[in-house]
Amino acid sequence: FTINPSNCDLSVRLDAEDVSCNGFDDGTIDMFISNGAGPLSFDWSDDQYDGQSNLFDLPPGIYSVTVTDANSCTDEAAVAINEPDPLELECEANMPGEGNGTNSYTFSFSGGTPFYVCNLTGPVNVSFTENEAGEWESEVLPPGNYTFTVTDQNGCEESCNFIIDLECDLDLELDGTDPNCAGEASGS
Repeated sequence: FTINPSNCDLSVRLDAEDVSCNGFDDGTIDMFISNGAGPLSFDWSDDQYDGQSNLFDLPPGIYSVTVTDANSCTDEAAVAINEPDPLELECEANMPGEGNGTNSYTFSFSGGTPFYVCNLTGPVNVSFTENEAGEWESEVLPPGNYTFTVTDQNGCEESCNFIIDLECDLDLELDGTDPNCAGEASGS
């Protein structure tokens, strides 16, 4: 609570832009001041920002500032910078009887900021968008190296790499007979 002299009309407002991806430090704060007599001083709750009106490259947190003008009028404001949940991607090879069968994959994605762009690249390329978290099952894929990437609305990205090996369904059966006596070449 601050008591200002009666002739003070200083007003401070803070607008924040949240960090784009979980773990990033790219939040911003814009300060809007009205009715202050310059020069102005800025005293932030985190002293490393003192003297600055607009802040950039911020981690998530709560930020508050006290602004004082040349007439010793003050006003305070606070704002929170938030972060989205981590973007998560799980890539699982399907076994016989699961999903679309052997050599198909199930991709599950969640978190981040919804509206997702999904891309499968390799011998088979597939691109699609999803409005919400979920999962996608590939068809049976031919042999080769693949990458599945999910990118959220803020450009946060997760990917997984996998290899589909060439399978050989060759069955070999051998029939034979033992030699009649040891050392003889009578077997077949």
